[in-house]
Amino acid sequence: MATALMKEPIIIPLNMVGVPDDERGTWMQTFSGRFYPLDPRPEEFYITDIALSLSRINRYNGHNDAPLSVAQHSVQCVDLARRDKAGRHVERYMLMHDAPEAYIGDMVRPLKSVIPQFREIEAKVWAACVKRFDIEPVDPDLFQHYDNLACAWEKRDLCKSYESWPGMPVVPNSLPEMSAWTAKIAERMFMEYFNYLWGRGLENDRQRR
Repeated sequence: MATALMKEPIIIPLNMVGVPDDERGTWMQTFSGRFYPLDPRPEEFYITDIALSLSRINRYNGHNDAPLSVAQHSVQCVDLARRDKAGRHVERYMLMHDAPEAYIGDMVRPLKSVIPQFREIEAKVWAACVKRFDIEPVDPDLFQHYDNLACAWEKRDLCKSYESWPGMPVVPNSLPEMSAWTAKIAERMFMEYFNYLWGRGLENDRQRR
């Protein structure tokens, strides 16, 4: 009987399904206000928002032996660059390389590689972020080296149950055993590294409410 009474499903436009929009397009709520993922503007990036969000986003979609945040990954990428004396501009890049995830979320590598639209949105958000925080370009091979080495380090200590990952670098024995940080610690460490690398921070960055 219930099946017989069912009507055709109502097709509701995306913007009406819990997604607020205005004349600029769809927007998301952050602690500092609104952010438009499809129309990112440098002046609307706030480091306090980024640190908070990345400290609460789990790496690998949460499929690890202990919660591991994107903020912790970013900080430890900086540590790897610092060990090699790669330079402050490389350290800055490594700290912020996943900053767009604070606004568009994280996506596992197998999916990201086959969804070009996401790549385009991510690139647009990253370009605005680069302007906001004056991030200098880094050799792509150098970036990949530190990002992949951090992944291998994470796998060694916090993803021990995983199968082997092809192409990952060997983790030096000199790297200490990694432990997972709480979100509060990850947020604080991210902000400490940012303030060190950018001085006392940006004057017009607003405090989280």
